Amino acid sequence: MNAFADAEAMDLHCEGADSRSREAYQFLVPDGWEIYGQPTEATLEGMRREAAAAHVTLTFEPEHAPGFLSSEPGQLRSAQVAR
Repeated sequence: MNAFADAEAMDLHCEGADSRSREAYQFLVPDGWEIYGQPTEATLEGMRREAAAAHVTLTFEPEHAPGFLSSEPGQLRSAQVAR
């Protein structure tokens, strides 16, 4: 799971994602992706292409509800996904 403060942060994460994904796919099989919030159009289109190529679903929810991410049991951190 990745959480980003805004669309620009998600764009920065996506830079070079192709090579990182190829390496990761040696060890895992993607089951699908979910995007909550509003990424840039370029990032959204890239994720759509990646999902189609991997034959997985892409769930896109442009409206997000802020919440909490738990990094360890009993510890909560406030976080927002890309707007």
